[in-house]
Amino acid sequence: MNIDELQKLWNDSGNQPTPAGRDKVMTQFTATLRRRRRQELAWIVWTFFVLTLLTGFVTWLILGTNKVNLAAEWAVIPLLLIPWIFAGLFLKRFLRTPVLTHRGDVPIVESLEAAMAANKAERLKLKTIGIMYLIALPVLAFSIWQLYAVGKVSSRELTSMVTFLGSALLLSAAAVFARYRFWVASEGEKLTRLLNQFE
Repeated sequence: MNIDELQKLWNDSGNQPTPAGRDKVMTQFTATLRRRRRQELAWIVWTFFVLTLLTGFVTWLILGTNKVNLAAEWAVIPLLLIPWIFAGLFLKRFLRTPVLTHRGDVPIVESLEAAMAANKAERLKLKTIGIMYLIALPVLAFSIWQLYAVGKVSSRELTSMVTFLGSALLLSAAAVFARYRFWVASEGEKLTRLLNQFE
């Protein structure tokens, strides 16, 4: 059997998805993309909620109690600004992403391409979170050192803070890496193979 015969067999109507099969795949990808968008919205709302609480608490410490001296503990400002900046970037990207509407006339390739675009966006988000960790880590370390320098924490408390916060950051970074490598990147590879089959 030569390449032309193989190509003819590959393009045979028996190898093409039925209308019901095509609709099933499209519905599956549409549901996946909508679920992912809802999850991202919930994540953004939770992030802004927590940041607002933390910012309100720090503002109260600075203005209401005078327990924070910004001249000696100024690292608290960039420590708060970094997650706000990244949260703003995530919100901007989320608002720019069009809401997916299911249409029966959308070709399966377009559904796959939409899924691929969502996968790439998720990979970019995880990489951005990783960059945020890298930027925030030295600022956090400097903030802890400032607390120690002004006498607000003892040497023992300093060790506990470094151990606890360092472990939390490492676990968070490991979770982000695992999600990227074993789920999102793997899904992207599957989508790439599917797109190659339909092209």
